[in-house]
Amino acid sequence: MVTKNEACTLAQKYSLQVTPLEESLMEMLHPEGNIDTQWVDNVSALIRELTTQRTQEAAAARTRAAQAAARLRTSVDNALVHQATRKALLADTTAPLAVLAQAYKGVNPAATYLSAERSADALVSALQAVGEAETSGAGACALERACVAAGARACAQLAADLPALNEMLLELHNTWSAETGGRRLTRQAAVVTSRHNKHGGLHNIGSN
Repeated sequence: MVTKNEACTLAQKYSLQVTPLEESLMEMLHPEGNIDTQWVDNVSALIRELTTQRTQEAAAARTRAAQAAARLRTSVDNALVHQATRKALLADTTAPLAVLAQAYKGVNPAATYLSAERSADALVSALQAVGEAETSGAGACALERACVAAGARACAQLAADLPALNEMLLELHNTWSAETGGRRLTRQAAVVTSRHNKHGGLHNIGSN
């Protein structure tokens, strides 16, 4: 019979991740003597125990997957409803913001805001894809682990981004005034400097 040490050596040699139960089974695979009824009974009992353990683990994994999918589905639905409500309320701002975004060669607070909105829209599209994948599959367990993780990340990101976008829009007037005021001061300073340099050049010409 394979000894416990030999079983451990085999597991290490082939990089096997074995449980104590599986290790016990490995010890009994090759008996030194004849195979008798007791040996068969022992191996059968170990196999039944191993099968039961694996069945329970699989059932627990399916339950966890179903629970994760249900939580994700709720988060996705809430995020989509929230964003749809925002879009409806902000519909009248779309055209004015598009016009403002063209000012200063597209470098302005309105353009920054619209860029952030497009990023939020991309997250919403990702969530919609997750929702479609879930509903088209055979139940909640149809979602793959990677899909669930991606959806959860998108939900978390959207939950952080939407309040920030709302605040950015509310502060757009102040931000615009501050930035455009700074631009005017910079431009005025540049004009004054240019005139000073021009007049200084004329004085130099006269002095020569």
